[in-house]
Amino acid sequence: MRAINYSEVRNNLATVLDTVVDDAEVAVITRRGDADGSRAVYLVPARLWESMEETAYLLSGANRGHILESLRQARAGEVFERPLIEDE
Repeated sequence: MRAINYSEVRNNLATVLDTVVDDAEVAVITRRGDADGSRAVYLVPARLWESMEETAYLLSGANRGHILESLRQARAGEVFERPLIEDE
């Protein structure tokens, strides 16, 4: 993760955006006088954000329960094979 101050981002926006996307790296944009980082923001490539959103969705709510139950069954040997459905 790279920290970049606001002035650098403002003066080089296209380059900063290209670097974040091309390197698939998160950048933290900081501001002068923000010693505790409470006003910092993250600049994240869209594909990385979408991946994080999908992971959060899959691990939340009822789906999380289904995944955990499937893992329990697999670890307990409660598995069986099913034939694949062939395309016609």
